[in-house]
Amino acid sequence: MRPMTFRRLCGATVLIVIAAATASPVQAGAQPATVQCLTSTTASGQTLFGQCPVGSPSIVGFTVTSSADPLSVTRTGAVFNGNGGQVQGMNGRALAAPIVGIVASGTGYRLAAGDGGVFAFHGAAFYGSMGGRHLNASVVGIASTPDGKGYWLVASDGGVFSFGDAHYYGSMGSMPLNQPIVGITSTPSGRGYWLVASDGGVFSFGDAPFEGSMGGQRLNAPVVGIASTSSAASRFPPYPAVFGYVLVGADGGVFSFGDAPFYGSAVGSGDGAAIGISVFSYTTPDYSVVTVPLVATSEGNLLYWNAF
Repeated sequence: MRPMTFRRLCGATVLIVIAAATASPVQAGAQPATVQCLTSTTASGQTLFGQCPVGSPSIVGFTVTSSADPLSVTRTGAVFNGNGGQVQGMNGRALAAPIVGIVASGTGYRLAAGDGGVFAFHGAAFYGSMGGRHLNASVVGIASTPDGKGYWLVASDGGVFSFGDAHYYGSMGSMPLNQPIVGITSTPSGRGYWLVASDGGVFSFGDAPFEGSMGGQRLNAPVVGIASTSSAASRFPPYPAVFGYVLVGADGGVFSFGDAPFYGSAVGSGDGAAIGISVFSYTTPDYSVVTVPLVATSEGNLLYWNAF
């Protein structure tokens, strides 16, 4: 088990680390190796380690709960928390299709599978799914409404499916795409959403404004995720809402649009391929809202560029 220490990326100290559940091949007769599934480093510098069985699939998604606990999920639905422990998940239950994403709902969370199945845990309610129903393309992402009482699924062809209090505002289903859709994120109001394609194309629906994209521009690696941000103004009506979003490429490149600040990217960090991006916002003592972009990588690091 390799040691985890404080890291700096683009001048910021990394406090949270997620380790992918990917193990090296085990030689015949060798003792089974131990790999980290999810670890976190406390502000005092103490590193907490978790363990998972050798041969576990790679982590395919991550999210951060309202209690600031980072969660990761594997293709088989195993979920790991910020202390390295395995928490409630599919726990070896048979799946019709692999898990493709996880999204927080308060302190709970939901998993989405490629066949549209949805699985809710820790107080997150189940409002329905596409499991067992015909899909033109596999589901690739899930996004929650701000109040946690609904969610959207998105398929690689741009089809969007809404459940609970999540309203349907449109989709790219049956419309030509240069590259498949890889992610979805809600606006802070919950009255719209953005889809992102692997070529960086962004498609906005509802109250989601289009603030730009990487579509048609040269990318060194495909885009793998999108996350929304909101300015302080949008949190205190009647000030006008200002929205933004960030994209991340598999090489760790980060692209900011709208009010989303750019702090740097993970290109060349040596942390492996990026698997997704999220944001965590908190309020300072002077009531300023600070947004922290988080990038999860295949090598297990959850990187951010703004100190708490």
